[in-house]
Amino acid sequence: MSRACRCLVIVVSNLFPLLNMAQGQSEVPHQVSFIQLIAEPAKFDGKLIFVTAFLGLDPPDGNMLYLHKEDYDNGILLNAVGIEVSKQMWADREKLDLSYVNVVGVFRSRENSHNRYDQITNVSNCTLKSQPSNPIRKKLHNLRRPETKP
Repeated sequence: MSRACRCLVIVVSNLFPLLNMAQGQSEVPHQVSFIQLIAEPAKFDGKLIFVTAFLGLDPPDGNMLYLHKEDYDNGILLNAVGIEVSKQMWADREKLDLSYVNVVGVFRSRENSHNRYDQITNVSNCTLKSQPSNPIRKKLHNLRRPETKP
């Protein structure tokens, strides 16, 4: 697969969820990195956001989004925000739990919501981005390799 095709696959895989989620919504979510979200929570308080992070449902700390899988594995809560689980997320929990996900929801900083953690509420969409056991990069690498015929 050519470099241009690989780039197109990556761009489409990142934009498609955002375009798909914006349908039926009057407000377009702010696309933010998880690092921005945890570094400047007041900046995004009350705003509809689109973020990609690692989802852990019902671990000892509650339903949380983490910067990395390793943060979940090691219980590093400074790199995490709470997430209000929607009915759709609960129905898809087998697929979404312990995976990287794209989330659209309203961000609430702990200072203004009086919660223990910053939190994403009113989740309107949560889709699978990548699974640690089968990452996107591995899939793209396999696409690039020509198939060998026996």
